[in-house]
Amino acid sequence: MPRHSKHKSNRHINTNDGVMNDDPELPLAKRKRKNPNPVHFDSSINASTQLDMKARRARGKRGILAQLTEMPLDVLFEIFGHLNPDDLLHLTRASKALRYTLLKRSSVSIWKDARSHIEGLPECPIDLSEPLYASLLFDPYCHNCHESQTHTIIWSIYKRYCKKCILSVSFGQFEYHRYGLKIPLDIVPNFTCNAPRYEEPERYCLLTAQRYDSELHDLHGSIRAEWLEEKRAVLALRIKFAALGEGWAEQRTFERSLELDSARQRRLEAIKMKLTECGWAEEIAHLERRGQLSDHKLVKQPKDLTERIWNNIKKPLIEFMEKKKAERLEKLREIIIKRRGVVLSEVIAEYASHQQDTIRVPGLGDVASLEKFRTIIESTPLDEIVTPAHFSAAMDDFADFAKTWLDEKDAELVAMMEQVPMIGSKASREMLGLATTCFQCTNCRQVLDYPRVLVHNCASLPSFRGGSGLYFVSLDSEPWNYRQIISFHTAAYETARKILTDSGLDPDVQRFPDARRDELWFECFNCSCQEVGRKVMRWPMAVIHGLKLCPRLRPVSMQLLKPTPDEALLVQMLESASRNILSGHYRDSVKYVCDIGHGCGRTVAYSGIIDHVCDFHPGKVTEDFDESKYLNNFDEEDFHLHIDASTHLYRPLVLNLENPVEGFQAAFRYQCSAAFLSAMKAVHDAGVRHNDVRLPNLLLDDAGKVAILDFDRADLDSAEGQRKRELGRLADLLDGAYIGQHRFS
Repeated sequence: MPRHSKHKSNRHINTNDGVMNDDPELPLAKRKRKNPNPVHFDSSINASTQLDMKARRARGKRGILAQLTEMPLDVLFEIFGHLNPDDLLHLTRASKALRYTLLKRSSVSIWKDARSHIEGLPECPIDLSEPLYASLLFDPYCHNCHESQTHTIIWSIYKRYCKKCILSVSFGQFEYHRYGLKIPLDIVPNFTCNAPRYEEPERYCLLTAQRYDSELHDLHGSIRAEWLEEKRAVLALRIKFAALGEGWAEQRTFERSLELDSARQRRLEAIKMKLTECGWAEEIAHLERRGQLSDHKLVKQPKDLTERIWNNIKKPLIEFMEKKKAERLEKLREIIIKRRGVVLSEVIAEYASHQQDTIRVPGLGDVASLEKFRTIIESTPLDEIVTPAHFSAAMDDFADFAKTWLDEKDAELVAMMEQVPMIGSKASREMLGLATTCFQCTNCRQVLDYPRVLVHNCASLPSFRGGSGLYFVSLDSEPWNYRQIISFHTAAYETARKILTDSGLDPDVQRFPDARRDELWFECFNCSCQEVGRKVMRWPMAVIHGLKLCPRLRPVSMQLLKPTPDEALLVQMLESASRNILSGHYRDSVKYVCDIGHGCGRTVAYSGIIDHVCDFHPGKVTEDFDESKYLNNFDEEDFHLHIDASTHLYRPLVLNLENPVEGFQAAFRYQCSAAFLSAMKAVHDAGVRHNDVRLPNLLLDDAGKVAILDFDRADLDSAEGQRKRELGRLADLLDGAYIGQHRFS
């Protein structure tokens, strides 16, 4: 049948004449695309001019390298000898003539010369041709689905597979029988991959295993054994080659990363030079400390900077620098405002130390909200250091402001009480001090009495999620109840009235001054039982217990406790044990008020007591100053609990004269040591009736002697290894004073 194609056939190419390899896995040359933008003639333009325009447009698309096929072979081979294997691969796809020339067996020297230009590259395996070896090294496509950008080479099987295909072309050891294979696995090439969960990372080549299985099916006897030995030898060579290939790939990746890092560094330095010329030298220094400039997407590219590139990225980089400068100045302003707030706090603390009642002194947020104080904090130049002298003039009428502030806050609390139907118009300022008047914090859900509600931490703590303002967030303090988180607790009010009524007290007149809190205890009849003991608690905890902790199925049943002398002593001992720093109920957030000197009045957390004494009262730090012993005795006369101390310090106690150890175990959160509990019980059994014996520090040894331990916030179980001071026998402790009782502001 005659040929009807208008294209001439390449009769001068003999595809069977010494072609080295025609493996289909070597990608064929793509067909040349047609011009998507053909030239259309315009009748209004001269024809010769249009032809010239067409010629000029097509000039860059002419095959200039087509003349290579007309060169002598020795010249052509000399040129090819200076190329790399990836360059030769590109030439094989340029034209059929070049493909024929480069894939002939006589051209193997060209591929070897090209491979020699790459340092450290392993020799080509004997069962792999040079072009296929070059394709394996430099063609980043999957040999199964032909997906591009596949960089993982499986050296033992001479393949590249993407993550999607690598599991479908291989199998694990436990999948061996799924494919009906009967060959030993020690002849199948294997490799390790990052397999997903529930898949075996050790994989075997499925195609090779199936081919080997079909070949082995018809072999028997000695021929079968020789065939197996041959395949094992081939596998050994492949394993050796895979080790060399992986080492070369790792080294190449490392060198490539160094090249990219070097290019990024050159680009960074060039951009820094350009930005410096634009006046951003100071800002560059600040950004480089945090690596923000080098991490910018326009800077960290591994491309050398040119004038064209700089002109393209100049505007977004300048905008980036302006944004970062604004953020830095805003952050600097926040830091300076915080520092100036600390100075103002010291000024307020100094004023409060000369007042009889520190509770009635406004907090930092309320003071800093005044215009005259806010102007000093915000309007003073950032490079000027603010000292207490800056606030001296503003503090002249501070006493009048404190009185006005207290009147306003009391009026706010009275207004909250007026909203309660059962109180209504009866609400007055005098009712704030009643035992039944309770408020609640919607942030921490604590029940607050008066005047604790005025100094509650949450009421002046700013919110970082919005609503407080950047100024108060920087100060870490805001005006009292700025976000309206304090409200009247109606349920606590009703519970308190019932407890007082059941105890025979008048809820409309009963007050609990601080001086009487140590004397009044209440017993919950719902939680008390003969086996465990009587559940007793102070007044602040009595309301909370009846409101939240007591079983909801029973009505509140609580009355004032009238203890015997033995019960009063045991209650005192249990409270001392529960408030010991080792009981587990103390936390760094528990606040104390300093009483050193004429009344320092500063609020200090437990973790900052030693630093406070060293900084503000260095006279107490003598040569024999013992930090651990001081921490164990600091609340004798130097500090007292802040009125806003957490209510867990008032937790219920278990009162049981027959088995007092049960009460001590309930009072301590951590497990008590046997020696500790023995000392507790021995002191009680001996009839010790002295209020100054601190039982959490007693230790009874095997000889019957009692020692006082100097705990350094150690666990009770390791008490045996702590420093101790022998006190003699138990009877000698009756007149020994070690620590006083807790006092409350």
